[in-house]
Amino acid sequence: MTLSENIIIGIVTGILTSALIWLTISVFKKILVPWYQSIVYRGIDLDGDWSGEEIETGKDDSYPLRYEHNLTLNQKGHKISGNVIIRNIFKNEEFNSISEYNLIGEISDNCVLLSYQRKRRNKIGMGSYLFKITGSGDFLEGSCVFLNGSGGIDSTNDIILKRKNN
Repeated sequence: MTLSENIIIGIVTGILTSALIWLTISVFKKILVPWYQSIVYRGIDLDGDWSGEEIETGKDDSYPLRYEHNLTLNQKGHKISGNVIIRNIFKNEEFNSISEYNLIGEISDNCVLLSYQRKRRNKIGMGSYLFKITGSGDFLEGSCVFLNGSGGIDSTNDIILKRKNN
């Protein structure tokens, strides 16, 4: 074999080895670790649909009267993913709006921390929920901090979510 053939073989085997190592690490992180965590996790299962609302008081007509929060949670061990649909309901119905977000988060010490971002990237929108699990696992009680429509940071009143599919 010539020197150039040896160099080419070395480069190709190096690339193949790197690809094999990357594939092994990806399978380990994305399949084996979540599978193992779901087997050894002994806490509450929050999988399913949750809903609740927050009522606004003491504000003028330009603020929503009510916010409806509908979450769909998928849990693997202590990790949570899913989506949330937030419906803003105003006195003047023409201002009503619906926003949809992706969720990620986790459970720790009977608390649930969820962060969300808009599914569509044509508008700004993000926030975080912090809930305490109550009522033997049938309720999530907490609040939300979020980026409002004008770009400022805002927070909600208390939110109580109820599990839809008991």
